[in-house]
Amino acid sequence: MYKPVFTIEKLAYITKGKLIGDFDKNLQVSLSTDTRLINTGDVYLALCGKVFDGHDFVDRAFEKGAKLAIVDKNHNLATFNKLPLLVVDDTTIAYLQIAEFYKKQQNVKIIAVTGSAGKTTTKEILYCIFSSKFKTQKSLKNHNNEIGLCQTLLAIEPETKYCIVEMGMRALGEIDLLASFAKPDIALITNVGSAHIGILGSLENIAKAKCEIANYLSDRAVLVANENTLIEENLPKGNYQKIFYSFNDIEIIEKNKNSSKFKYNNFVFEFPQNSDYDILNALAAIKIALIEGFSNEEIQKGLLTFKNIEYRNEITKLSNGTIVVSDCYNANPDSVEASIKNVCEIYKNKKIIIVFGDMFELGDFEEFYHKKIGKFINGLNVNYFISIGKLAKISAGEISKIPKKIFTKTQEAADFLVNIMDENTLIFLKASRGMKFEQILEIIREK
Repeated sequence: MYKPVFTIEKLAYITKGKLIGDFDKNLQVSLSTDTRLINTGDVYLALCGKVFDGHDFVDRAFEKGAKLAIVDKNHNLATFNKLPLLVVDDTTIAYLQIAEFYKKQQNVKIIAVTGSAGKTTTKEILYCIFSSKFKTQKSLKNHNNEIGLCQTLLAIEPETKYCIVEMGMRALGEIDLLASFAKPDIALITNVGSAHIGILGSLENIAKAKCEIANYLSDRAVLVANENTLIEENLPKGNYQKIFYSFNDIEIIEKNKNSSKFKYNNFVFEFPQNSDYDILNALAAIKIALIEGFSNEEIQKGLLTFKNIEYRNEITKLSNGTIVVSDCYNANPDSVEASIKNVCEIYKNKKIIIVFGDMFELGDFEEFYHKKIGKFINGLNVNYFISIGKLAKISAGEISKIPKKIFTKTQEAADFLVNIMDENTLIFLKASRGMKFEQILEIIREK
């Protein structure tokens, strides 16, 4: 990964920190936050996480050739044994300050993406389109917090034209912090849904949190957002352009097991995904590409290269002919209903088995939403329902019209599946990431 170079004096200027010890202020250095990857001559930035404290590894950083360590002023500086230090108020804020400073030196446009669901997928769609024509940087995987933002901005190469950053949150104020340092040129809100409702308490608070992405948009900036009353009511005032989108903008022409076709902007786009959620995500990306002057043909070229990240609607055909759709990267009530509905439409001629696991981070709403999922599935053309986990068991309690089985462990469910699946079976795996549903696929694949 590309690593920009700074002088030690410049780092002190950017972070408003205090230099202590013996060093060459004009020495050119790169930044490292991981002693396992540090190179001789680097500056080590000691970050503090929930389960680790980078200050514990300062000595190791110098053993591996670090020239300076950036540390928090609240740490016991005496423990560093007169090593050369740059002392700052907060090392995470210092990291953000350095990333922002570097970003400002580049001729690059920042596209920021947030939403209750679909932000990682939409970021990947945008990357496929923009990288087909320009040098483009993106957030890796779903690295969407402060550290991920810094890593992404500091990986911008001089010839990069666009940088696509994903912004996640678990509380009010978190996206505001990210946006204050990224200052996007284009901001996208994919949707407002019930993900994190257990933490934020209401859909309105979720909307407020997502709309923080627009807090620092300039008069020349553009906000693209899913057409939603909560979004429109909670957007900050400003002269930035607002563009909204919805399913009413498109005409879906065809959906099959591997792709879809839809008409927008007097052009028929082909997209290698079939769910309504993903089509809507593609529409958002198309809107942004058109803003930036892409032609329909250029956008189509990029769309056709899209491949979803692992365990997001990933299709596997087993040796016995069974099809497994793994959508177990994450789960929230909105995405669960949409994805199950899509599977039932696409695979209506198959024996459909829904394997459903717990949805996390719903707090006081967890019983309500798990019951709602059960009632929803009860009205669909599902042939078998399997629950795994104490919350998914609540959903199973609402199932009365469909054969069902309740398990506590993935191994038990996998062993059961092996005995009922055949060449006409469609197995749909859906749960929050912590349920580790990929283990089910690994087990039944070997049978």
